[in-house]
Amino acid sequence: MSNARAITERLRRGPSATPVEAPSSQVPYARFPKTRPGIGAASADETDLAEDVPWSTAMMGSGGWTKLLEWYVTSLNAHGALIVDSSGLVIASTGSLATEIVEETGARVSVAFEQGDQMLRTLGSLRTLTLELDRGWLVGIRIHTIEGLSLIIGVVSPRRISASAQQSIADAFSKKARGV
Repeated sequence: MSNARAITERLRRGPSATPVEAPSSQVPYARFPKTRPGIGAASADETDLAEDVPWSTAMMGSGGWTKLLEWYVTSLNAHGALIVDSSGLVIASTGSLATEIVEETGARVSVAFEQGDQMLRTLGSLRTLTLELDRGWLVGIRIHTIEGLSLIIGVVSPRRISASAQQSIADAFSKKARGV
């Protein structure tokens, strides 16, 4: 006990600390600013498509999915892109992402869309998903085939993808899904 008193006395004689002011009104929750740099309104870090889809005979058939993904990655200067079905099975992928990363990401994005559909059901189903990562973005865009099935196009990009670019991508992949 005497040791504790001695320590307390030494601490009291130490440099005086600046008093901490109590908050003027205490609330039982944290408050955050309405926007942060890079979040909310359009950011200078958004990327748009560098070129229109180069439709050609190479886009036909099952190999056309990969050609379309290659256009997507090149036009956005992305790290990689993939297409998965609603169960998370990878249909095609391209870019610098390792195969196991593509497969795991595809499965998880598929589950994220499934979970998104369960939220706010009165507003409809989830159409796009944009996740900000420490060093990039993961964007998922869902399209529907003529058979009524859904496909998810995913892209890993160093920059956020603009809404107009997302719509152009959805249109291009929807056209492909319709058999063009």
